[in-house]
Amino acid sequence: MTDPLSRPEHDEPDCGAADARPGRRVDGRLARHSEELQELFPMPDLAQLRAQAQARADKRRGRKRLAGGLGALAVAALLWQDPAYRTETWTTARGEQQRLSLRDGSALMLDSGSEIRVSWHLRSRRAQLRQGRAFFDVAKAVYRPFAVQAGSAQVDVVGTAFDIGRMGEDVSVRLYRGAVDVSLPVETPANVRTYRLEPGMAIDVASGKILRRQGLAEGIPDWAQGQLVFERQTLAQALVAIRRYRPETIVLEDPSLAELRVSGVFQIARLDQLFDLLPQIWPVQVRRDGDAIHIGKAGG
Repeated sequence: MTDPLSRPEHDEPDCGAADARPGRRVDGRLARHSEELQELFPMPDLAQLRAQAQARADKRRGRKRLAGGLGALAVAALLWQDPAYRTETWTTARGEQQRLSLRDGSALMLDSGSEIRVSWHLRSRRAQLRQGRAFFDVAKAVYRPFAVQAGSAQVDVVGTAFDIGRMGEDVSVRLYRGAVDVSLPVETPANVRTYRLEPGMAIDVASGKILRRQGLAEGIPDWAQGQLVFERQTLAQALVAIRRYRPETIVLEDPSLAELRVSGVFQIARLDQLFDLLPQIWPVQVRRDGDAIHIGKAGG
């Protein structure tokens, strides 16, 4: 009886016959046709592939560097041009005053019959006084200087308090704190001269002539406190200041009254008191006629 678990010796495979296995027969055929296979399916050039990949990477980096360089140039051009990103304009009617707080913390007092335009730039703060008078208390900002243009005059400041007035091409600048540079054309618009003002100094431009003065009071100007202060000024001079705040036409009928002297402190909001007071001081009469106030000699 044969053991089912045993196998006859002639059933054992011949381990020494290499070509009896299918895998080895295939390997042999591939080896014999390797040259033909290389021609049909050539291996890629790895060095060339690496060079191409490196070239593509360099090109991408070049584009990024170019984009970065162009971006930097665009930012530099934008900073150089210093464009305005916000502009604000304020006006006051005759007899009206307005206190303003600017976005940078600066304070602005706009006098009667005035107009100002303030523009905010990337590298600067600028104002243009088109007419009237304004008092500035400028917040300090080293990298964003403050400049005010009034006619042909330009005032450059960093942090200071000053007022500037404009009537046509006549300009006056008075400094109360800090320092300012006032640039003015001399003889020709192209020939500009800069004047440094220190506290208490003023510069006036009238009829093309430049006058510098000293000895002003410190603090803030009287008009910015809502007051008109006269210290032995002529009536003609006082009326020039009063006309800024009154809607009526003020007529001085007798030229001989022009040299009368006026002293006192008057509230701008109540200038009617001055006209009521004049007949009590001098032999004059004040007559109101519609939209006009006439000042003449008493009994005239």
